[in-house]
This record gives sequence, C-alpha cells and structure tokens, in this order.
Amino acid sequence: MVDLIVDRISKIRVGCGDLSMKVAFTVGVDATCLVPAWQVDDSHDVIVGGEAPSHFLQMKDKCAVELKEILQEYKDGKYGDPATEG
Repeated sequence: MVDLIVDRISKIRVGCGDLSMKVAFTVGVDATCLVPAWQVDDSHDVIVGGEAPSHFLQMKDKCAVELKEILQEYKDGKYGDPATEG
C-alpha cells in the first residue's frame, strides 16, 4: 500500500513539474472485519463478541468461580455462537 501511495504522489509531482511539491491525500480503510470469537475486555469488565443479546456480558462483581462457569457456558454454546459477519 505504501508503494502505491508513493507512486501516486510521484506521478502528481511529475505531472505538475515540481518534484518537491507537498501533496495532501486521504486514505480510507474498511476495517470492519468481524472475528468470530469472544473477547474478555477486563478494562471494562465485560465479555464481548457474541450474538445479540449476549454480545456484551458484564463480569463486574463476579468471583473467579463464577467467571470460570460463565466462560465454560460460552464454550458450551449457552450464549450462542460467536458473532459473524452476515
């Protein structure tokens, strides 16, 4: 991608006859890939990534035993499959 951008900038500079000209550009990136997995977000005390309504499950105030049970339930499919792009 970098080579493509450098090439475009070079073509603009050559076309304008000024090889030191500053060129402004914008790059758009489609970063909407959805990984089919659950993630533990301990900074917000939640498990995220399941299908709605299980896409955001609070972990706050749960002990280690409860968290282990919840994670096993996710693994066993109690909360559905991990969310995927539809």
